Amino acid sequence: MKLADLADLIGGACRGDVALEVKALATLEAAGSSEVTFLASSRLRPQLEQCRAAAVILREEDLPSWTGPAIVCDDPQVAYARAAWAFDTSPVSEPGVHPAAIVSKSASLKDSVSIGAGCVIEAEVDRPLSFVSPSTALTR
Repeated sequence: MKLADLADLIGGACRGDVALEVKALATLEAAGSSEVTFLASSRLRPQLEQCRAAAVILREEDLPSWTGPAIVCDDPQVAYARAAWAFDTSPVSEPGVHPAAIVSKSASLKDSVSIGAGCVIEAEVDRPLSFVSPSTALTR
């Protein structure tokens, strides 16, 4: 994904090469030429000298310590968590109720919810969930 697209997704401002292709996330110590990392605290600035990341997510006040492309934001840890979501390739469960699940007719769930095998959803449950793990019981 392009660095500018990632910046938009996580609510940051892209500085440097907006067309830079980034492929994954990594720690400050381990990040390589196609990976993004983050600077959680200004006291870790010295680690930027050895950092080989393609880009760093950091605060405006830390930007002068990094010479490469960056995503500037107010809270790098939150932005990094959002970036992890953006790079997540976990399979998404299909909506529906597994045949081995028991769901009360009076339960109120989103149409897009995926309910796994062995789940029990009791009467009058009203939760905005999108996934219910197998063998989970939800009560009022």
